[in-house]
Amino acid sequence: MQTDALNKLAYFCDEADGYSRYVLFLDDRPVMYAYAHKGEIVENYPIYISRPEEGAPRIKTKGHAYMDQEGNDHIDGFSMQKCVYTYLPWLLADIYVPQDGK
Repeated sequence: MQTDALNKLAYFCDEADGYSRYVLFLDDRPVMYAYAHKGEIVENYPIYISRPEEGAPRIKTKGHAYMDQEGNDHIDGFSMQKCVYTYLPWLLADIYVPQDGK
């Protein structure tokens, strides 16, 4: 069994609304979606997260992604990985731990 196939953040697709969706797999199950929108730029591209369910609300994180190469028009996967892997416990808590009794 290859453990790198079981635990990873992988590019999934470009959504109809323009967001690039990445899926975080842990133990071969999807546990979180991470999104960035190449049209939504301030200095760089904000990263959003959600539960791995269609239609789940997206939560804006303090993380940012970048373009992979000039003119290539794709969100850089390494910048998505850096944010998600660095802050994984807090991101998972944001989407799975109830806040204020919700």
